[in-house]
Amino acid sequence: ENKIMAPTFGELQMDLMSALASSDMLKDLESHINHDQSEDSMFNWIWGLPEAHANLVPVPKAATKRGDAAEELRKVGWDWFRKGNIRKALELLNKCLMMAPHPKCSISNSDATHEPDSDNTKSQNENEFKTLVEVYANRSEVLFHLKQYEKCILDINRVLTYADPNSIDEAIIERKVKCLIILGHHAEAKSISPKPFEILNNNDINLDFIEKINDHIKDSSTISVDHMFSYQSPDPPKLIECNPSIPNFSHALDLKFSPEKGRYAVATKDIKPGEVVLVEASHVSCPNSDMENLQTHCCYCLKRCHAPVPCLNCDKVVFCNENCRSIALDKFHNDECEILPTLISLNMDKKSIQTLRLILQSTFLKLRNSVSRLKHEKLTKTEQKHGFNSDGIYNSNDYRTVYHLEGNTKHISTADLFQNCGMAFLLTKLLINDKDFFVDENNQKFEPEIQDITFLGSTILHHLSTFPFNVFAITEVNKNIHKPKMNHIKNIGSGIYPSASLLNHSCDASTVRCNFGNVLVMYAKKFIQAGEEVSDNYGYSYQIVPKETRIPELRINYKFECSCEACDNNWETMRKVSETKTTKIKYGAKSNSEDKSDHTNNNLEGELLKYKRILHEINSSEASESDR
Repeated sequence: ENKIMAPTFGELQMDLMSALASSDMLKDLESHINHDQSEDSMFNWIWGLPEAHANLVPVPKAATKRGDAAEELRKVGWDWFRKGNIRKALELLNKCLMMAPHPKCSISNSDATHEPDSDNTKSQNENEFKTLVEVYANRSEVLFHLKQYEKCILDINRVLTYADPNSIDEAIIERKVKCLIILGHHAEAKSISPKPFEILNNNDINLDFIEKINDHIKDSSTISVDHMFSYQSPDPPKLIECNPSIPNFSHALDLKFSPEKGRYAVATKDIKPGEVVLVEASHVSCPNSDMENLQTHCCYCLKRCHAPVPCLNCDKVVFCNENCRSIALDKFHNDECEILPTLISLNMDKKSIQTLRLILQSTFLKLRNSVSRLKHEKLTKTEQKHGFNSDGIYNSNDYRTVYHLEGNTKHISTADLFQNCGMAFLLTKLLINDKDFFVDENNQKFEPEIQDITFLGSTILHHLSTFPFNVFAITEVNKNIHKPKMNHIKNIGSGIYPSASLLNHSCDASTVRCNFGNVLVMYAKKFIQAGEEVSDNYGYSYQIVPKETRIPELRINYKFECSCEACDNNWETMRKVSETKTTKIKYGAKSNSEDKSDHTNNNLEGELLKYKRILHEINSSEASESDR
């Protein structure tokens, strides 16, 4: 394996800048990369630079599986299990699955909850997939000890899918039968193995077998695993009634337009605190590209998965089940996994990966037809109608809603525009080398001409420029079972939500966001009167961030001057309020009893601290870095 560190995108960009400086071309850069130039002309200029082709050259990283490394990791994980460290064992076995060679045939539609029919996988070299079989077998035992019986059965079914039927250990079958019996599925258990039932002539179970199960339950009850399975991501709520024109909006929301505000949401009726006002699955999303999140969260739905399944080809991502894997492979990951290792080594930011996923959801010809139509719409439709289809529906599953996302791109600096051009250059090069993107109507690969390259690069540049103003952080609550006060909200990814992007910012927002994997749900945070604007917070709440910080950061990151009520009236942060209240109590008139005064002071301080913590968690969930 090549041990030389691959250069990052930032380093390649600096090399290009140095080359342009040496050629006295920096003035050329400023004249060609600016707001007066179209996306086509800016991309054309950088694509035509010999210096760009000489310096923006990534070191390709192949999508690989590593059988020897996987087997070593499996052995270490199994040793940890024998030593009683269940958490460490599960973590290492999960990593082993990511690296273990996997059959290339599509098994994504098989349902691991049922007995598999997998003769088509047996024709492949079974020794090559021995580690895959063994790690699923090992993990099934770990899950059995953790009392995760449904997940244990899924892993056993995967063993039965990939293993030679003649080499399957009887203990695996017995473990599945035990799980089924514990879950109350006696008839299914008996159909697999009659041994536990053979003394009796009905569905009652052999008492010796029950004794074994009771021993297991008794033994496993002593295992401490920090409640790793205690929280399972729930399903998101559903809208009781939706807005017929914007289906992700509640019927209590409508869209208005003004020249000053642009598009904004208003309440059509009084809305109570806690009401669901928006439910939306991301059009495109991705986990953060650090290895921690790629290994622990589903590449497609972004839910945390403690017992994931791997990609068939690469060792970079996981899925929570075969269904998510099937959808992801079909939509984008089948091509993405050939490019993702290179993007990770380049340390490309999240907007690059999101843009790549968006582009890969189509082929070149389909994308070209769509964008040509959407460019015409942008010129002929009024701003308030951008993103609405011919039926007057704003459907966030429709690419047109993403293409027409608003972004204050005219305020982007030349440096940021040049960086976006460099990213578009690299992504275009990677897509030219992709085997499935530039294909004709007969699915045959063709060599793109310069006009095809310009079209693709400028489309990528368009999304790289608008995404920073429309990306939402995807978060989850990290719970501490033993110390609830230590709970914290963690940013695990980001996504594009076209309907949610229609809401404007307020430092005193009327809504709060929660994530259910890649599904975004907005709740009313306070009473909202009919006719009042319904607002979001882009990560700059007045309760947490002082005005002197909020105003310039909103100007830098989102290119607007905030004039919400909190800013206009200089509302104080909760910290300031807390300090003021505490000072008044400490130095103000005392009550009849010193003890009573102290008690009041402590109660007030405690309530203020509690309120501050709640507000901090709510508002921390609304943004990370410059994400909304």
